[in-house]
Amino acid sequence: MRTLFLLPLFLMVICEGLDGQTSISLRFSAEINGIHQPLDSIRVQNITRETDTTLYGNDTVLMLDCGTGASEWGTEEGSQMIFFSPFPNPITQSAAVRIWLPRDSRLTLLFYDIQGRVHQAFDQPLHAGYHLFMVHPGNETFYVLVAEADGVRLAHKLINQNQGSSQCQITYSAWQPMTSRFRTREISFPWAPGDSMRYVGFAASGFNVIVDNPNQSSFYTFKNFQPLLPLVANFSVSDTLITKNDTVQFTDFSTGNLTAWKWFFGDGAGSEVQNPVHVYTSAGIFNVTLIVNDPFNADTLNIVHCIMVGNGIGSTCPGVPVVVDFNGNVYNTVQIGTQCWMKENLKTSNYRNGTLIPHLSVNPVWFGDTTGGMCWYNNDSATYTNTYGALYDWYAVTKADGLCPLGWHVPTDLEWQALEIYHGVQVSQVNSTGFRSLNAGGKMKSTRSTPLAHPRWSSPNTYATNSEGFEALPGGIWLTFEGEFRSCGSSGVWWTSTSGINSAIYRELYYNSGGIRRDSYSMNSGFSVRCVKD
Repeated sequence: MRTLFLLPLFLMVICEGLDGQTSISLRFSAEINGIHQPLDSIRVQNITRETDTTLYGNDTVLMLDCGTGASEWGTEEGSQMIFFSPFPNPITQSAAVRIWLPRDSRLTLLFYDIQGRVHQAFDQPLHAGYHLFMVHPGNETFYVLVAEADGVRLAHKLINQNQGSSQCQITYSAWQPMTSRFRTREISFPWAPGDSMRYVGFAASGFNVIVDNPNQSSFYTFKNFQPLLPLVANFSVSDTLITKNDTVQFTDFSTGNLTAWKWFFGDGAGSEVQNPVHVYTSAGIFNVTLIVNDPFNADTLNIVHCIMVGNGIGSTCPGVPVVVDFNGNVYNTVQIGTQCWMKENLKTSNYRNGTLIPHLSVNPVWFGDTTGGMCWYNNDSATYTNTYGALYDWYAVTKADGLCPLGWHVPTDLEWQALEIYHGVQVSQVNSTGFRSLNAGGKMKSTRSTPLAHPRWSSPNTYATNSEGFEALPGGIWLTFEGEFRSCGSSGVWWTSTSGINSAIYRELYYNSGGIRRDSYSMNSGFSVRCVKD
């Protein structure tokens, strides 16, 4: 087998009229423990001007003019087959391979691994001219691609940077008749003496990096080759549910030959250290992004809804300062007895799996719905959402898509009874209907009755103490049979997930009563929802 290696690769730089200097040449070689190492390719990067190109066996001379670009000169066509270097090499997903045949010939392409096993083959008669193939590597790091025609056998090594496919492939792409005896490719590669340059040399043993600011002809030798590792961004966080001014530790678990890290914490701040710490000073839900680099590539990991920050006011559930729904709404929590409740009415417009909840604005869609729907009081989300949440029919409450966030659910009638007993409802009363207890409901009502955009609880807000922090507010209702919104400011009604006979059980608090009502009503009506932790 005849194998073509690059030893050495050579870069000619021409820059006329700058401080009297007309040209410099950059030459490259490689060795390991003093023994010459053949190079497969060199990536040349101008860090100062953010440009790059790659030198291959057939691109051994690169002519640069300051600020105007460059030309790469290829191999003269002759009487034998020409096997051009695959591009790009190293390969991330696929590479283009070009072969020139001087006459009609039978071409054989063989895809070997480093142990000499054939993974894929192409064998067909082809016309004279240029032939383009696309090659897709498999799970091996190194391959040898061998071309044979008219007794001439040539080969190129391929470095596979992304071992993500299970099978090698060779795909014939195009043919073009011979049109010229030389190939020239115009590229954009501005350069001036003193620019910061990075050279990445690739060989069978891995890669090596040299950084310099050349202003005269230089000879570089690559040494200390590193293994070529797949670049994959990955990280962990110390906590995902926090309150304002808490600190989060971010730990990098990325793999590859890492050279740089760039973090975006979602609140406008970022970092370029490997394992940063960050303090979140505002409540909300934040996406976190990590971008990692090796000497020649980048990989990105973005985690949506990664950090959930509550304002910490009255959030008393141990280890659960906040909960966040699919839309990014943040809810404070409260521990009452053995139960952990949201302190606010649910306001999501999507189920937990992302499915949109249909918006039922008027009859008859409310009356005919059996699949789940919601609305805002008076169909006015801007005025009512933040204070009172949304109104849902009972079919949305029990839909398998999940109305509450993951780890939470709409409470059953028995779970409401446990909440009532904790607030003072007698055990003998919990299964009764109508208003029960003198002041148990008052202990659950918010004491906020001062009008803002509109009243919270209308006066007299009887027996309201909010003694356990439940913060019940009067979000009103949608009555399907009457076809109207009613009672915002005077009544708060919440669904349970328990059904009755052709109806479902609910709870109600009222502005001029200290009791708590248990009853059932049409499943097509729109009531508020509180979620309780699983």
